[in-house]
Amino acid sequence: MKVTTTEPLVLREACNKIIHAKNIVLDSNKSGNPYQQYLKPRIFCYEDFQKRIGWEATIDLLTFIERSDAVVAAFA
Repeated sequence: MKVTTTEPLVLREACNKIIHAKNIVLDSNKSGNPYQQYLKPRIFCYEDFQKRIGWEATIDLLTFIERSDAVVAAFA
């Protein structure tokens, strides 16, 4: 039985998930029509997507970019 826990990630943990992910999947509306298909501002990071083991992280790109920009602005 797979145990699932959900917790928000701080910026450093989100960066680590992106860096260490073996698979990164873009979120889209999955429309069959290529003229109606678009990407959503979210990515899914997996430790091992094929074997369905390890961690999985969902990262909201707008929040990620806002927080990253705030860190850069603080040191600029």
